[in-house]
Amino acid sequence: MQIEPVNNLAEITRLLDYCNLKSCDVAVESPPFFYGIHYKNELVAIIGLEIFEHVGLLRSLAVATAFREKGLATSLVLYAEEQARQQGVKTLYLLTNTAEVFFLKTSYQTTERNMAPIEIQATSQFSELCPLSSAFLSKQLTN
Repeated sequence: MQIEPVNNLAEITRLLDYCNLKSCDVAVESPPFFYGIHYKNELVAIIGLEIFEHVGLLRSLAVATAFREKGLATSLVLYAEEQARQQGVKTLYLLTNTAEVFFLKTSYQTTERNMAPIEIQATSQFSELCPLSSAFLSKQLTN
Protein backbone atom coordinates (compact mmCIF):
# COMPACT_ATOMS: atom_id res chain seq x y z
CA MET A 1 0.00 0.00 0.00
CA GLN A 2 1.45 3.31 -1.04
CA ILE A 3 0.40 6.93 -0.64
CA GLU A 4 -0.78 8.69 -3.77
CA PRO A 5 -2.79 11.76 -4.75
CA VAL A 6 -6.56 11.21 -4.67
CA ASN A 7 -8.83 13.28 -6.91
CA ASN A 8 -12.06 11.27 -6.99
CA LEU A 9 -14.58 13.42 -5.09
CA ALA A 10 -17.05 10.55 -4.58
CA GLU A 11 -14.32 8.33 -3.17
CA ILE A 12 -13.07 11.09 -0.86
CA THR A 13 -16.49 12.01 0.50
CA ARG A 14 -17.48 8.36 0.94
CA LEU A 15 -14.52 7.71 3.28
CA LEU A 16 -14.95 11.01 5.13
CA ASP A 17 -18.66 10.35 5.65
CA TYR A 18 -17.91 6.79 6.79
CA CYS A 19 -15.51 8.19 9.41
CA ASN A 20 -18.03 10.87 10.48
CA LEU A 21 -15.91 13.75 9.19
CA LYS A 22 -17.33 16.78 7.42
CA SER A 23 -17.16 16.55 3.66
CA CYS A 24 -19.53 19.33 2.61
CA ASP A 25 -16.71 21.76 1.80
CA VAL A 26 -14.50 19.38 -0.16
CA ALA A 27 -15.81 20.52 -3.54
CA VAL A 28 -15.96 24.24 -2.79
CA GLU A 29 -12.62 25.00 -1.15
CA SER A 30 -9.85 26.13 -3.44
CA PRO A 31 -9.31 22.50 -3.60
CA PRO A 32 -7.25 20.92 -0.92
CA PHE A 33 -4.78 18.32 -2.02
CA PHE A 34 -5.82 14.86 -0.88
CA TYR A 35 -3.44 11.97 -0.44
CA GLY A 36 -4.62 8.48 0.25
CA ILE A 37 -3.93 4.81 0.53
CA HIS A 38 -5.88 2.24 -1.45
CA TYR A 39 -6.32 -1.43 -0.67
CA LYS A 40 -7.79 -3.62 -3.41
CA ASN A 41 -8.93 -0.52 -5.32
CA GLU A 42 -10.75 0.90 -2.29
CA LEU A 43 -9.69 4.10 -0.55
CA VAL A 44 -8.97 3.11 3.07
CA ALA A 45 -7.09 6.14 4.40
CA ILE A 46 -6.86 9.80 3.46
CA ILE A 47 -5.52 13.17 4.51
CA GLY A 48 -6.14 16.62 3.11
CA LEU A 49 -3.77 19.55 2.86
CA GLU A 50 -4.63 23.17 2.10
CA ILE A 51 -1.69 25.46 1.38
CA PHE A 52 -1.59 29.24 1.72
CA GLU A 53 1.96 30.42 0.93
CA HIS A 54 3.91 29.75 4.15
CA VAL A 55 1.12 28.18 6.22
CA GLY A 56 -0.99 25.11 5.67
CA LEU A 57 -4.01 23.35 7.10
CA LEU A 58 -4.03 19.60 7.63
CA ARG A 59 -7.56 18.28 7.41
CA SER A 60 -9.72 15.26 6.90
CA LEU A 61 -7.43 12.57 8.29
CA ALA A 62 -9.54 9.44 8.05
CA VAL A 63 -8.75 5.75 8.23
CA ALA A 64 -11.33 3.02 7.66
CA THR A 65 -12.00 1.04 10.84
CA ALA A 66 -10.47 -2.22 9.59
CA PHE A 67 -7.19 -0.41 8.80
CA ARG A 68 -6.65 1.48 12.04
CA GLU A 69 -3.72 0.80 14.37
CA LYS A 70 -1.51 -0.11 11.38
CA GLY A 71 0.43 3.16 11.15
CA LEU A 72 -1.47 4.51 8.15
CA ALA A 73 -2.45 7.76 9.88
CA THR A 74 1.13 8.45 10.92
CA SER A 75 2.38 7.68 7.41
CA LEU A 76 -0.18 10.05 5.89
CA VAL A 77 0.68 12.86 8.30
CA LEU A 78 4.40 12.52 7.59
CA TYR A 79 3.72 12.43 3.85
CA ALA A 80 1.50 15.53 3.98
CA GLU A 81 4.10 17.35 6.08
CA GLU A 82 6.77 16.59 3.48
CA GLN A 83 4.49 17.76 0.65
CA ALA A 84 3.85 20.99 2.56
CA ARG A 85 7.56 21.45 3.30
CA GLN A 86 8.40 21.05 -0.40
CA GLN A 87 5.90 23.79 -1.22
CA GLY A 88 7.45 26.25 1.23
CA VAL A 89 5.06 25.83 4.16
CA LYS A 90 6.70 26.82 7.44
CA THR A 91 3.81 26.05 9.82
CA LEU A 92 0.98 23.53 9.63
CA TYR A 93 -2.26 23.94 11.57
CA LEU A 94 -5.16 21.61 12.22
CA LEU A 95 -8.44 21.36 14.08
CA THR A 96 -9.68 18.14 15.62
CA ASN A 97 -12.48 16.89 17.81
CA THR A 98 -11.19 13.34 18.22
CA ALA A 99 -7.48 13.05 17.41
CA GLU A 100 -5.79 15.59 19.68
CA VAL A 101 -3.76 12.95 21.55
CA PHE A 102 -2.58 11.39 18.28
CA PHE A 103 -1.36 14.75 16.95
CA LEU A 104 0.29 15.73 20.23
CA LYS A 105 2.30 12.50 19.94
CA THR A 106 3.45 13.59 16.47
CA SER A 107 4.94 16.87 17.73
CA TYR A 108 1.97 19.17 17.19
CA GLN A 109 1.46 21.79 19.87
CA THR A 110 -1.76 23.15 21.32
CA THR A 111 -2.26 26.65 19.92
CA GLU A 112 -4.71 29.40 20.84
CA ARG A 113 -7.32 29.90 18.11
CA ASN A 114 -6.77 33.65 18.23
CA MET A 115 -3.18 32.99 17.08
CA ALA A 116 -4.35 31.47 13.79
CA PRO A 117 -3.10 33.24 10.67
CA ILE A 118 -5.81 35.03 8.68
CA GLU A 119 -5.51 32.45 5.87
CA ILE A 120 -6.39 29.65 8.29
CA GLN A 121 -9.18 31.68 9.90
CA ALA A 122 -10.73 32.14 6.45
CA THR A 123 -11.09 28.39 5.81
CA SER A 124 -14.49 26.81 6.29
CA GLN A 125 -12.87 24.24 8.59
CA PHE A 126 -11.87 27.03 10.99
CA SER A 127 -14.76 29.45 10.57
CA GLU A 128 -17.75 27.15 10.11
CA LEU A 129 -17.28 23.40 10.34
CA CYS A 130 -15.19 22.81 13.45
CA PRO A 131 -16.78 24.01 16.69
CA LEU A 132 -14.98 26.32 19.10
CA SER A 133 -14.46 23.29 21.34
CA SER A 134 -12.19 21.70 18.69
CA ALA A 135 -8.53 21.43 19.57
CA PHE A 136 -6.40 23.80 17.50
CA LEU A 137 -2.84 22.57 16.97
CA SER A 138 0.22 23.66 15.03
CA LYS A 139 3.63 22.37 14.05
CA GLN A 140 6.68 24.22 12.78
CA LEU A 141 8.17 22.43 9.78
CA THR A 142 11.93 22.31 9.41
CA ASN A 143 13.85 21.94 6.18
